[in-house]
Amino acid sequence: MPGYWENRYRECLSSGRNYDAYDSWDRDAYADETAKLKAEVSVLTGGRRFGLVLDYGCGRGRFSDMWECYLGVDIIPELIYENKKAYPLKRWHVLDPGHAPSADLIFCCTVLQYVKADDIAPLLRRFSGAAGNLIVIESVGPANPAITFRHDLDALFPACGWKTKAKRAFSSREDYVLMWAVRGAEA
Repeated sequence: MPGYWENRYRECLSSGRNYDAYDSWDRDAYADETAKLKAEVSVLTGGRRFGLVLDYGCGRGRFSDMWECYLGVDIIPELIYENKKAYPLKRWHVLDPGHAPSADLIFCCTVLQYVKADDIAPLLRRFSGAAGNLIVIESVGPANPAITFRHDLDALFPACGWKTKAKRAFSSREDYVLMWAVRGAEA
């Protein structure tokens, strides 16, 4: 059964809107927002360089230029195809939702808010088995209450094998929380 993003993508295409209309993080409309979030991630991590970065739910690949060794995964094959054309020097794969490939860092930006509540902890546990570092960015403000992330990451992280290394709040168009966690055994 298709989920939110598959339905949204296909709805955009069937209504005659193009690939650019699919993602609310449209390159033009949210260019400043994306730049600010990139800066916040750099501050959060102290500019640390990571090995392979897995962008889980990469969407249009707006963060792909942040890391040298990058793998973007998403559930929509057509989107991955478009990303391969737009960013041919990066790696792109269709996401198998039951699997998280091994990486130094898993980057997950505004993805968990679309995951069913009962599936969040198992996903975070799967991440813990696949990477030593995790950065989660979620919208927590009133800008779009229908998709605001309402789970307590401070409680979820330790229960799923993660220890919070750094946390930042950030406000621009929306209110965000940015958290960097390390695998519990490596903390």
